[in-house]
Amino acid sequence: MSLRFDPFDRFVLVVLGGLLAAILLVVALGDRVGAQVVRVTPADGQTLGALGRIEIEFSEAMDTATVEPALTVSPATEGDFVWTGNTVRFVPARPFAPGDTVEITLASGARSRNGRAVLSAQTWTYTVRQPLIVYLSAGLETPHELWRIDPTTLERLQLTHSDGRIFDFAAAPDGENLVFSVVNDEAGTDLWIVDRDGTQARILLNCGPDLCSGSAWSPDGQRIAYSREPAGLAPGSPKGPPRVWTLSVADGQTAPVYQDTQILGYSPAWSADGAWLGMVDNSTASIRALRIADQRELLLETRQGTMGSFAPDGSRLIYTTLQFDDATAPQPYTTVIVADLGEAGGLTPILGREYSLSDFGTPIWSPLGDWVAINQRTADSGPSKQVWRVRPDGSEAAPITNDPAFTFAGYRWSPWGDALVIQRFPLGTPFATPEIVLWSATDNVVTVLATDASLPDWLP
Repeated sequence: MSLRFDPFDRFVLVVLGGLLAAILLVVALGDRVGAQVVRVTPADGQTLGALGRIEIEFSEAMDTATVEPALTVSPATEGDFVWTGNTVRFVPARPFAPGDTVEITLASGARSRNGRAVLSAQTWTYTVRQPLIVYLSAGLETPHELWRIDPTTLERLQLTHSDGRIFDFAAAPDGENLVFSVVNDEAGTDLWIVDRDGTQARILLNCGPDLCSGSAWSPDGQRIAYSREPAGLAPGSPKGPPRVWTLSVADGQTAPVYQDTQILGYSPAWSADGAWLGMVDNSTASIRALRIADQRELLLETRQGTMGSFAPDGSRLIYTTLQFDDATAPQPYTTVIVADLGEAGGLTPILGREYSLSDFGTPIWSPLGDWVAINQRTADSGPSKQVWRVRPDGSEAAPITNDPAFTFAGYRWSPWGDALVIQRFPLGTPFATPEIVLWSATDNVVTVLATDASLPDWLP
């Protein structure tokens, strides 16, 4: 008896045979394909910020213990590998030098959790760009919008178009984005984000009638800490007391840092290593410093109402406080203190240890930890405050600015600690507007960058 196949039977057999051949081919070639890199950000050949992050996304879940040893960065740079799903992110601990060429190489041999190997080495190359400066127009001559300026060419670019509704902002550590607060139609402020070139402006968090402001990026760029003041009990009534919340940039999830509603806070700040989150809590007249890993908390007494600055390695915090308990002083005076955040602790006054007529502003630690910038009003400076540079132990104090016609504030270090961008305001001038100036440590020269400009910061 012979089998007979009609055309449909032959068609089915052909299809089944093709599927079987395809399966055998996939099995045979599976190891030849290996684990794949599907995306790298920034793309090969693009520029990189001083603290730019490099992200590598794989086609499948990877064995992190085999991937990290296979990744090398040239020139050799300390940093952390941060994983999110199938994506690894290299976050440098120290800034790359401007103009340098940075290469990151993934060697062969890294494996997925299923045992599939990366079969060939791959290298991506970047050039470290020169930093720009971003600021908020002061609103006297132009509406409150974000601008960026090249400190070398003075070329400007308007980044936002909010009809003058921007309240404040913060630049991401890698310089790729900015988060900013925008006044909404409910008398609150929402959080928005925009790319460094002014494109892709989009809302991150709708806060409704709440005030969301004072944003601070985590060093890895994954979270934003911000201050949130809830709406009043009735329309038009004062907002409630502020609390610090955090926001996930990836998915928009947000929650207060403390579940206890009695713990208040504003002006959040991260340490450069991401280990600490600090904030001002006026209800306890202190700075709260929270160590993320174990929730250890320190309360540093201050009556200034301003946040301090973490040392680059996260080991110390420098801040100011008012001294009221000195019987020899005719009035309260400002002291600059360095707090040891280690287990032993300890507070060391470095400036204003004894009563003087100096009035110190907020100290800012330089990225390399070798200097502190601080503004102060002295007995012979009149009403103006000038910016000084001082060692962390209080030695070698010297003025950076010395122009009594202006008062200086809002100073920020460059990523390499070789320059300061500063806001200054002319005194004794009717209808005056703030200005942005740049001080260079190389030649000790102050240069005017922009007028009708406020709140300057670096955009790496």
